[in-house]
Formats: sequence, C-alpha cells, structure tokens
Amino acid sequence: MRLASLFLVVAAMLTASMVRAEEVSLPVGFDRWVYPFSATPGIRATGSVFGSILEPGFDDRDAQLVLGFDVAALQESSQPIESLTVLLTMADVEGVIYDPTSDALATYLDEATDTDAGRPVELYGVAVRNGLEGLALSIRSGDYFYETSSFSNRPGQFENTRSVFVSDYANGEARDISNNVRRSFEVQPWAVGQLDDVAAGTVVSANSTFEFASDLSQANVRNYVNAAIDTGLVPGHIISAQCCSGRSGCLSVILLRCRWYQFGRHGDARNCVGQCVCQVTLTPTLAYG
Repeated sequence: MRLASLFLVVAAMLTASMVRAEEVSLPVGFDRWVYPFSATPGIRATGSVFGSILEPGFDDRDAQLVLGFDVAALQESSQPIESLTVLLTMADVEGVIYDPTSDALATYLDEATDTDAGRPVELYGVAVRNGLEGLALSIRSGDYFYETSSFSNRPGQFENTRSVFVSDYANGEARDISNNVRRSFEVQPWAVGQLDDVAAGTVVSANSTFEFASDLSQANVRNYVNAAIDTGLVPGHIISAQCCSGRSGCLSVILLRCRWYQFGRHGDARNCVGQCVCQVTLTPTLAYG
C-alpha cells in the first residue's frame, strides 16, 4: 500500500464568472533509494540522502532518492500548472542541521566560506543513461529503469556509473550533477527543502515535513514537468551533499512508505504518521460574462 493517495479538490464556484484553482495530490508511484550498497532497492521504507565529497570511487552526491508521481489526474485536465510542491516527512535524524538555502560550489571546496550551518536538501530532475529510455512504474516494452533495477550496468564501479541520476537540465540538457564539486561547476536547485517548525541552523526533528516548492519560473523546470506529464509519471530527485563519514549529523532519513518501518521500530500502517506526496495547483482559465 502506498502512503500517499490520490485526491482531488473540485473547483468551487465563486461567482458566475470565476472559479477557484484545483489542487491535486498525486500518489507516489515510484520510490527508489539510489545508493550503491542498497541491499533492498525499491522496497525500502526509508531513504537517506548524503554526500561523499571528493571521495575517490564515489559520487560527490552519493546517496540519492528518486520519487515518481502518477499524473493520470493531470492528463485529464487542460488547465495550466500554477505550482508543484513535494512534501517529505523525516523518519529519523541524527543531529542533522537545517539549512534552508542553497550553498555555492566554493563552500564545498572550503567549508570556512559557508556562512550558515548545515547543508540543504534539494529537489532536481531525473535522467537516465546506460541505454535506458526512462523510468517506468510497471514492466513495459523497451529498456526502462524500475524500482528494483540495478544501480548501474558496471558492478563494483560506483563513480559516474549510476543508471538513473540527478540533473538540473541546465540549458535543456540532461547533465549529471552528481559530481559537480570535483568537476567544478555550479548547479541551480529546482527547490530547497523548507521547514516551518525548525529554525535555520538548528537540529531537524523527526516528524518534520520538508516542503519543496518547485520554481516553475525556470524554463528548464517547467519544460521538464510538462514533458513528464505527457509520459504519465513526474519523477523528482531528492539529494543533499551533507558529508557522511560515520559521524552524527550526516543522514537525512526520509519516510517513503507506511509499511514495515516506523521511526526505527517495525510496525504497520496504523502507526504511520509520515507522508510523501506531491501537491499540484491548477490555474483555471477565467470566464467572463
């Protein structure tokens, strides 16, 4: 059973000539922790995001999280998208410091230049390689990446080999930003996770829900979302470059599914309090008369 479910708030009539926007909550159709040493790909209850900055043999943005949302409800509407927001609840934390702002490349090369504590959790687009055509919810003809697919087609090689990778689609190109630090180029997040119950620079609480409001003013983001709707699945990539070396404070653990896991304890769906959902607001065309 997926944690998020589809619901539609039907537009209400304000006057004879105006209607409210529709808000659609998209169900999670695909969730995958993209990490070389994941022994249970596609069936985990949680996914952590962290970095291995400049660590030989691994990507700078080492543990990544891919989410896909079923957009069947959007395909039935001709209304333009006004906003797209992803909500993710923290399942567990180990002293993670909340940083609500993106960090420049220079701060990863010299942490002394970082003027605020912590590292952000960011949302980007998804791309594939190694001969794959895209992501898929169920088996279909062609070569696709599924929740249970292998990390890459080169076993034992983890740097720059992952079949599904994070991209900001700068200039419309699906470039891999997993190693932007060692390759020395800036990236532009599509959204930075925001919390309304934790102050910047303080420790994130379990149960806190990150809100990622996609910047649809960026042409690359808007084009990606519109193209994804045509395919029936909007995939998003959640990453953070927090350094992980066994120290407390390196893991952002995000609740993906209701079953099997509840804050470190086995449980069932009745104990689940987290969420993973994508909220989309559709702007109606106003009618005058």
